[in-house]
Amino acid sequence: MEQIIVRNNILDAIEDYTEKKHINKILLVCGHSLEKYGLGQKLINNQKIACVFQEFTPNPKYEEVLKGVKAYKSAGCDSIIAVGGGSAMDVAKAIKAFVSMPEGVNFLEEEIKDNGIVFMAAPTTSGTGSEATRFSVIYKDGVKQSVEHVSLLPELVLMEAKFLDKLPVYQKKTTMLDALCHAIESFWSINSNDTSKEYSVKAIKMIKENYRGYLDNLPESNKSMLEAAFIAGQAINITKTTAAHAMCYKITTVFNLPHGHAAALCLKAVWEYTGKLAKEACDEKLIKTLNELEEIISLNDYRKLLDELQIQFEYSLSKEQLDMLSQSVNADRLGNHPVKLDTATLRKMYSDISK
Repeated sequence: MEQIIVRNNILDAIEDYTEKKHINKILLVCGHSLEKYGLGQKLINNQKIACVFQEFTPNPKYEEVLKGVKAYKSAGCDSIIAVGGGSAMDVAKAIKAFVSMPEGVNFLEEEIKDNGIVFMAAPTTSGTGSEATRFSVIYKDGVKQSVEHVSLLPELVLMEAKFLDKLPVYQKKTTMLDALCHAIESFWSINSNDTSKEYSVKAIKMIKENYRGYLDNLPESNKSMLEAAFIAGQAINITKTTAAHAMCYKITTVFNLPHGHAAALCLKAVWEYTGKLAKEACDEKLIKTLNELEEIISLNDYRKLLDELQIQFEYSLSKEQLDMLSQSVNADRLGNHPVKLDTATLRKMYSDISK
């Protein structure tokens, strides 16, 4: 699906696009923080917004998405716009996927079909890259569920850097690290190709060049970081993520640690063990890939970045917690990793994270 990308005058772009598509009743999926932006308030007050749905939490739950489906139907909506970070995007995508399915079924077990509902997205953080992917992550009974279909890729992407102005510094750090993890994991994924690697390299370089200005809230750096997150999202839309993301989901839910923080810590351990295992197996192809990555960003550079940003794990994991974490890793994401990681190795990595 070809996406229309708009970087300026997003309110006018929405008006023009909805007129073109004959859209009259939009479901707006957003967090309460949108109300603190003048631009956000104007969007909420747009006459075509038929319903504002905000009843979801970070790491959104299946039951919350069901409320969104009900809200869409009750308001007679004909389209969806997500304005927010990863949670808003995930909820909006799942609503789009589920809203045309038969009532009274487990939507997660149904086949997703393109229902033609127009989906628009405006990221307010520079991290998830969800505006560039066909994936949605929600949780049912505490277990991560992946919802995936090409029709979940937003048709209109609205990239407004002003949304980054009021983000807390810690949130800027963790979302940026999520984007960096996407780019690095995509680079070594077994699904990588020339196009995805090109995206990865570009995103990594943009993050390295702009992160200090971004953390200082410089307008141009904010624009560049928003772009970098989108490009990293394009990379994982091709390759999917790998072991670091597979490992981080349970840490996020058990310790209430932001996704980007957890992913960044897991990546440090995964990177080290991936290099060790590649050398032990004399995997020349992977060694070459890791050497290419090292020329763009080294493991040592990455460690220094985490230290500079003060990204740490402040918990001491018990034997029982290590067992639980190592046995709960998402098998699908592990399958994208370039070396096999058994439960014992996963346990060692989790142990390293907690030191």
